Amino acid sequence: MNGTWNSECIGSSPVRVPSIAEGEKEREHGKAHAECTSKGQDIYLERRRRRRRRRRKAHSNVLSGGALQQIGHLRLEHARVVSFEARVAFLARARVCCSCKKWRLERENSNEKRSLREDVKISAFQTRMASSSATSPATTSRVFGARETISRASRRCHPPHPPPHPPPRRRRPGCRCSLNKEDEFAPEFVTGDRFLQLHLDKENGEDDRSSSPLLSMYSSHVNAITTNPSCFVLKVDDHGFHRGHAVFDTVSVDVKTKVFQDLGVHLERLATSASMAFIPFPKRLQSLELVEKVVKETVRCAFEERERRGFVTSSESSMQARFYLCAGVGGFSLSLKECTEGSTFYCVVIERTKENQTSDARKTKSVKPKAFSARTTPIAVKNKPFSTIKSTNYLQNAMIQNDAETHDADVGIWVSNDKVLEGPSANVAFVDERGVFIAPKVDDVLDGVTMRRCFEFIEKGLLKDVGVIECERRDCSFRELILDKRAKECMMIGSVVQCVPIEKWDNVDINRDEGDDEDRFKVAVRLKELLEKDARGE
Repeated sequence: MNGTWNSECIGSSPVRVPSIAEGEKEREHGKAHAECTSKGQDIYLERRRRRRRRRRKAHSNVLSGGALQQIGHLRLEHARVVSFEARVAFLARARVCCSCKKWRLERENSNEKRSLREDVKISAFQTRMASSSATSPATTSRVFGARETISRASRRCHPPHPPPHPPPRRRRPGCRCSLNKEDEFAPEFVTGDRFLQLHLDKENGEDDRSSSPLLSMYSSHVNAITTNPSCFVLKVDDHGFHRGHAVFDTVSVDVKTKVFQDLGVHLERLATSASMAFIPFPKRLQSLELVEKVVKETVRCAFEERERRGFVTSSESSMQARFYLCAGVGGFSLSLKECTEGSTFYCVVIERTKENQTSDARKTKSVKPKAFSARTTPIAVKNKPFSTIKSTNYLQNAMIQNDAETHDADVGIWVSNDKVLEGPSANVAFVDERGVFIAPKVDDVLDGVTMRRCFEFIEKGLLKDVGVIECERRDCSFRELILDKRAKECMMIGSVVQCVPIEKWDNVDINRDEGDDEDRFKVAVRLKELLEKDARGE
């Protein structure tokens, strides 16, 4: 056994005195322990630094641009001047509103509590290290230096700042959010009466009622007629608005004679489309006779409003009554079960002139309408039964028209598998080499009321003077009629455009060798004259 025993101790128990070798061993063990402890402390501090960097990065991602601007301005101007309490108060004032959802004072309080806990942990660890007899002065200074650095970092009340920004602009009253260029729009919260008043003020301020083409409107939701264009409204939860679950039809009214052009036929087509779209008529309008009565009464009010406004009747003036049958109001789903009040019926009467006409026809100042240039549209074709239902879903129709205008054409036309179908708001018809008037089958396209009238004119022999002796519905081959140039004439026929000839289709001239426009478009001109006389009741 190494070491010696000394009996001169308190009591009779001897005391063992360590040898020199054992003292050296103990000192070496203490040094190794100190080095190991120092390495563990370094690893611990590095992990803490990494966690703090991650937290700072996460906090900086949460801050909005406006909050960072204000904090950066604070750091630039006041970081070395104001106290920690002042910075916390500033951040409390600069916290953003609910639209930003970023910064809150509670986050600062939690940061302070976490920093105090970390300081307590570090102080306890340093106390244990200082009590060790084997701890070197270098290790102690390293530990206490790290403690001071971490304590300063832990006392920060906000994450690292971006480069300094210019001082923020003054905040608008009523908004607690720091202002950016994107935050300049701030809607005002008002009552229902104030909302309606703002709507009326906007309409009266921007639109001149005396020149408005809107004349009258009927709504089955309130069962009333109005002639104030500002009140031509429908509820936002109407399925015809937010789901497109609605059908409609349009009838022309002669301004001079006040005669409807085939009102009964248009109402029957409306009923057919409604049955195919699973839309019943309102309870107070169960029969077509009642619907017709409502339409006529709305048109009568439109004529009274027209006289009151002092509209001048001319040959270019025309009136249209558009009636819509919607699934009803009550919710935003797809089911009709939530429409507890049943369907809704609207009738709007407008006046159309050369100036306000927004149909497929090109806007022109000339008296005679100019012939169309057509384009085969790349937009997908409407398949059955949607191609035969006159619904308010006119997205494809609008896309066709805009695509045609983009390519310097007047109208786009659907062509599927070499079969010519129809345009966005009118039917297509041809006159072949034999003098036969040809139109696509109604199985593939909407059965146009104006096209029916044209067939009646031909069957009565009213177009024999222009060489048309027969009419038929069949598949119209695009290659045969247009590319092979077997069509003598091509035209668009509808309630809005009446009858307008097509002079060019996909850069292919139609009947260019015939002579001037009167000879090239003699069938279209004749049909237009007959349709105008029919509209006047002659």
